[in-house]
Amino acid sequence: MSAEGVTTALLVIAGIIVASMIIGTVLTQYYIMDSTLKVSGKSLEDKLKAEIRIVHGTPEGNNFVVFAKNVGRRIISLNELNSADVFFGKECEVRYVLGAASRGWNYEETVSDGVWSIGETLIIKIYNGTSVGNPPYCVKIVLPNGATAESTLAG
Repeated sequence: MSAEGVTTALLVIAGIIVASMIIGTVLTQYYIMDSTLKVSGKSLEDKLKAEIRIVHGTPEGNNFVVFAKNVGRRIISLNELNSADVFFGKECEVRYVLGAASRGWNYEETVSDGVWSIGETLIIKIYNGTSVGNPPYCVKIVLPNGATAESTLAG
């Protein structure tokens, strides 16, 4: 009888240990998933709040001037803007580099406050180095968080 009691006690203890290990593993995975979902949700919220629109564009010699407006629900920092990608061409096929003399772009704030405020229009100058050619012109602006504005303009 005592051997059966010891065996039962050992099996109960082993069961408790295994159950604790399973619960620990499940809880760890839950917390990992929870934090991942929170980060993803924050990133998605950030993308949804940042919205830009291209409102006008016109050729200016070998350059192209674009007026883009922050129509989102948050301010866009100049650090974000400095990391943005600008594409230009007949089908937005060429990526332009910020500050480059040829195939580059630069921007000017209409309100010099160091941020792209909600409702503020930004003047973006695309430097082509050669003639921009005939219309249509495609302009695409992509912020680091993935918010995008694209427009085909007749010039």
